[in-house]
Amino acid sequence: MRKLTYDAVVADIGETHMRFAVANVERVSIDDYAQIGNDVFPSVAEALAAYLRSIPHPPRALCIAITNTNDAEFGRNLVGSDIEDVVLSCRVCVIDALDALSLALPDLAVRDLSQLSGGSVDPCARPR
Repeated sequence: MRKLTYDAVVADIGETHMRFAVANVERVSIDDYAQIGNDVFPSVAEALAAYLRSIPHPPRALCIAITNTNDAEFGRNLVGSDIEDVVLSCRVCVIDALDALSLALPDLAVRDLSQLSGGSVDPCARPR
């Protein structure tokens, strides 16, 4: 019996670039990574539609982290776009990019950290 996997399209919409990938939450892997300049498509919805057409299978979930954007405006752009059918057929999560980063921090291991300045580092230290 084949075990079903759980893939989600994840996106990071920044000030200058949009990054898209397919994340498998069981394997903890990233596939089909693409980075697109914000000036390539007239809207995020059109860039996302192009990315979705480029991947082999439609996602079961879509999670989008957005920097400095009104989430309600983004949601309105998805409705009526050529990805509306995909959006309506999967679970969609839109989150602020800083919130996404803060949610990931507790799951980082010591090997995921890099020291940026001098001094000693205590990986078990808690912020004051």
